This record gives sequence, structure tokens and C-alpha cells, in this order.
Amino acid sequence: MTDFIYKLRSTLADFGVTDNILIALATATVSTVALFCYSRNSSSDTKPKTQAPETPAAVNSGDRVFTLQDLAAYTGEDPSLPIYLACKGVVFDMTLGKDFYGPDGPYEAFAGKDATRALALMKVDEALTNVPNPTQGLSLSEMDILNDWFTKYENKYPKVGVLAS
Repeated sequence: MTDFIYKLRSTLADFGVTDNILIALATATVSTVALFCYSRNSSSDTKPKTQAPETPAAVNSGDRVFTLQDLAAYTGEDPSLPIYLACKGVVFDMTLGKDFYGPDGPYEAFAGKDATRALALMKVDEALTNVPNPTQGLSLSEMDILNDWFTKYENKYPKVGVLAS
């Protein structure tokens, strides 16, 4: 194997390919393979991600309906209340993840808010929460990211209601 690598390196050097270019190509190749493997693992569900529910229809009718004002009380600041977050119109109880979504957590900006757009854009930015029509203008890849977040929340955290439309 070492002989092969030495010969390949020598041949490429004849064409002006330097070690830095070889390292860059190797890094790009490894990154591409890793991304491919990750994307295959994250898309293991059978339904297409872009077909995931965009409305609160995924929650039973009769569940609690929250306004953004109602939701704002559930940030974790009051330890007697749970931590809620909305994604794609569904309100989840994030209390199990209080180290992440509660006060001083890395995602505390999402607590008590509709985090749909911020999640799709993968930005922890309070300015991207509680926006009207949060999925409007998102690309297909951003919708896929959002659908991944929704699926993770759906599988890990209890649904407690829906956002008022």
C-alpha cells in the first residue's frame, strides 16, 4: 500500500500537484463520505421529509391551543412551570431538555416561543422566533432541516398542544 501511495504521489507531483493539494483533496473526500453517511442515516424514515406535517394536524384535536402570549409564560424562568417550545405549529414540552432549553442553556432563546424559522435556518437567534409565516421562503434543504428537528422533537418530547393560527 505504501508503494502505491508513493507512486501516486510521485506521478501527481509530475503534474504539479503539491502535498497541500493532496491534503485538500483527501480532506474533501473524507468530508464528502462523512456527509453522505450522515445524510443516509438521518433520512432513514420511510416517508419523505418534505411530506412531514406542516400544520398542527399531527396533534389530536382537543389538545390545548396556545397563543404566542400563552406560550411566552413557559420559558423555564418560573421553576414551577414546564418549558414549552413550538415547532411547525405543534407545542412540545421541553422540560426534559431543560439544560438545553431552560435558562442559561444554549437554546434558551427558543423557550416559550415558536422556534420554527430559527430551527430551519439552524440559527439560535431570538429575532427568528415568533415570526409570522415562519416557513415562507424556506428552501427545500431548510425544510428538510426543519422536518428533521420536528421529527426529533416528536420522538423525544411530549406534545402538549398547538399554536393558534
